[in-house]
Amino acid sequence: MNRLTPFAETRSGQELIKNERVKTLARQLTRKFTLSTELVETLNIELDQLDPATLEQLLDLVLDFATYEQVEQWITDRLPARRT
Repeated sequence: MNRLTPFAETRSGQELIKNERVKTLARQLTRKFTLSTELVETLNIELDQLDPATLEQLLDLVLDFATYEQVEQWITDRLPARRT
């Protein structure tokens, strides 16, 4: 008997979930901290580099941050190491 893979477990499903988390986080952070367009573009690039589990953690923590600088530091601490 064949087992159907749930959509959330497929590569396409994971990409969709990640994209939705990035969009939601960008909206929440923009609204909470009144971010400029340029800052939102940078934020989107950084968020896109995080894995879905880390994005989920950030979604849970958004209300705990008092300043955008705290958010930036949290994201920076979790960005994958850049190769030089």
